Amino acid sequence: MKYWALSIFVFLTCFSGQLQAQLHCPSYDKINSVKDARADIDFIRNSLEKEHPNLYRYISKQAFDNKIDSLKSSLKRPVTNIALRLGIASVLSSIGDGHLSIRINLSNTEVEAAKAAAINIYPIEQFKYRVLQGRLYITGASETNVVIPSGAEVLSINGIAAAKMLADFFSVIPSDGYNQTFKSQALNMGLIPDLFTQLYGLKKNILFKVKFNDTERLVEVKALPRKTPPQPIGEVTSDFKLLPNGTGYLKIGSFPRMPFDGMPGQIQSGVMGDLLSPYASVFWRLSNTRTTSLILDLRNNHGGDFIAVTNLFSYLISRPSLFAKVDNNVLNDKTKTPDERVKYGSAIPVTPQSANFRGKLFVLVNGCTFSAASLLAANLQGLGNAVIIGEETGGGRNALMGGLTKDVTTPHSGMILQLRTVQMESPVPDNTEGRGVMPDIAISYSINEYLSGVDKELERAKSEIAKQAVK
Repeated sequence: MKYWALSIFVFLTCFSGQLQAQLHCPSYDKINSVKDARADIDFIRNSLEKEHPNLYRYISKQAFDNKIDSLKSSLKRPVTNIALRLGIASVLSSIGDGHLSIRINLSNTEVEAAKAAAINIYPIEQFKYRVLQGRLYITGASETNVVIPSGAEVLSINGIAAAKMLADFFSVIPSDGYNQTFKSQALNMGLIPDLFTQLYGLKKNILFKVKFNDTERLVEVKALPRKTPPQPIGEVTSDFKLLPNGTGYLKIGSFPRMPFDGMPGQIQSGVMGDLLSPYASVFWRLSNTRTTSLILDLRNNHGGDFIAVTNLFSYLISRPSLFAKVDNNVLNDKTKTPDERVKYGSAIPVTPQSANFRGKLFVLVNGCTFSAASLLAANLQGLGNAVIIGEETGGGRNALMGGLTKDVTTPHSGMILQLRTVQMESPVPDNTEGRGVMPDIAISYSINEYLSGVDKELERAKSEIAKQAVK
């Protein structure tokens, strides 16, 4: 049984690292008849209607049915798995559930063949990209013999306008509610080469139109022999350090599963929770050093284990508080929740740890603050415990989907639909329905600021702390 989790890692792996696979994986090129493809689309619809905890929260049934029927009617001839998946992904992205994904089930043999075949680095892979304020920029290069300066704006690729490309990319990336910041940040994590290839095909020659210092030019880029193996999208690391002015900095990259199997929820805080917690030593150190301000960095935190995030929550509150609202019927349904421990935080209030932080809390967020991390930020904001700095989180402010991961395999194409089975709501909602956590202090970057390496969110938090010290 897959454990209770709130995460987007599966979505990222669905679209990343598959550029080479399109040449060497038969599962990508498998041809589906029109009848079989339409049957699989109906299967997806029926599975969502049966299994999704709140399918019509952000889209009406009529609008959803129209999208399904439109996709089916667009199929006039046999279709490959990859084309069918992109069509289904566009429907899923309209639902407003960032945890939904559809992937092609590759065999181990296909995966190994794709790795072995990665002997070329294709033009779209040779550069690093950044989406900022609706524009696409090149911010560096990996392996290339062509010079495009960092900071150059991409106007088009092979005649496809950057705005059109971004709209196409956004159309197949799911997000919570009506949120858009997650889509931009997902692209910034390295998805552009793979999505470009899946949407427009694998190109051995590409013509970039770029603008730098108000000068436009065309640059042709060709495939090259690869010198280093392709790099997967890495996990964000965690960090802790003490800063001047009585300030602590805690970076949480994710919420990995904690060792609480078989234990009732009531012991997740208190002595046992303190002994097993990965955060205990940090907060005891903050307490012993009389730290008065804490910067909690949740940027690019995709979420993770429910118990882990509620354990961190227990160090950040001063009174017993619920972490999430889950319907009691769902909590008692063993097909949706794996064991009694999930009631802690959703039916049983989280109790503060003895080393809980009592000073001023600043939380840094961005569009990839998602799932459990976003719910944590929402609760801290709603309880009045924190100042939120950054941009709108990618995870929903008032609700998101979590719980057990459920995989459903389509009968003909063999693709896997993945969804979460439980709707989780913030105990302290606000009026931003369908959006992420809105920052108290909004931060945005120009391309020059991004390239300079300045950390505007962190610097703003330090500035706010310094202001308080003067008072």
